[in-house]
Amino acid sequence: MTIKNNYERHLDLVVYINGIAVAVIELKKSTVSVSQSIRQNLSNQNEHFNKPFFTTMQFVMAGNTAEGLHYATIETPEKYYLEWKNDNVNTARNRLTKSR
Repeated sequence: MTIKNNYERHLDLVVYINGIAVAVIELKKSTVSVSQSIRQNLSNQNEHFNKPFFTTMQFVMAGNTAEGLHYATIETPEKYYLEWKNDNVNTARNRLTKSR
């Protein structure tokens, strides 16, 4: 999605619920660090770029295939982004239990 305010910026994915933007996801290829995605999300929220667009956001996410997905809320500094963790052990165990 491209948003235009003072500057034009491209957002990889925007999640809308009932027409309200609630999440932004910035994705990079595996050779580009998740940190770069996080920094891009933070600069997109800058007053000079598109801060008004982020007023309804509940989640800001950044990821790649090598490092996974990281998430936070708006204006969260990079060091406080959390890694999204999948519960692979329990998911596999549940499939085994259901198949018996």
